[in-house]
Amino acid sequence: MTFWHRVAAYAATFGGLALLAGALFGWNHHLTVFGSDRTVREVSVAPYSLLLPLWFTLEQEYWEPDKNDPNCGRFRRGQRIFRIIWIVIGGGVGIIVASPKC
Repeated sequence: MTFWHRVAAYAATFGGLALLAGALFGWNHHLTVFGSDRTVREVSVAPYSLLLPLWFTLEQEYWEPDKNDPNCGRFRRGQRIFRIIWIVIGGGVGIIVASPKC
């Protein structure tokens, strides 16, 4: 893993967690400052659904090792595991967000 790949991975992780936190805890914070009457929750869900597959596509395009490199299998395995983790976390947040309020 190169330095810039590591920096990009940390930035993507921070961004993903920030969007999920906005989806979980932003139900009462309105973005009227920006001229919109939407909540942070409504604004956080759409970028998360777009940026998650975009990150894995860009990572594969720019940082995937060559096919005959011994680390190629390890890279693909790691990507597959982290895709599943992010999808499960996003699904859990989606279930929490869609549940009726008490």
